[in-house]
Amino acid sequence: MGNSKNTARCHGPSETGNADAGNGILVQIRGDYVSDAMRLLPKPTSEGQQAEVVTEVEAFGQVRFFARVKKVCHHKHSYLYWVVYWAEAIRQP
Repeated sequence: MGNSKNTARCHGPSETGNADAGNGILVQIRGDYVSDAMRLLPKPTSEGQQAEVVTEVEAFGQVRFFARVKKVCHHKHSYLYWVVYWAEAIRQP
């Protein structure tokens, strides 16, 4: 029933060894820390705008989050919102 031939392919192992390597340590950080970092960002003004924010994360110490503004359109309205795409631990000397 349904399109089981098409969905059977999406349950296999990933072709790449580490599919999330492009996010830095972002995949290892709990969502509440990411949410706290996003609250520190200014109000988005234009699509493609980029920003960095540094905050304290329990297991990593200080972490720098990189974010960019995306736009979603629904009927006649459009909304701008921040998306965090990379995180890296800041090494203290």
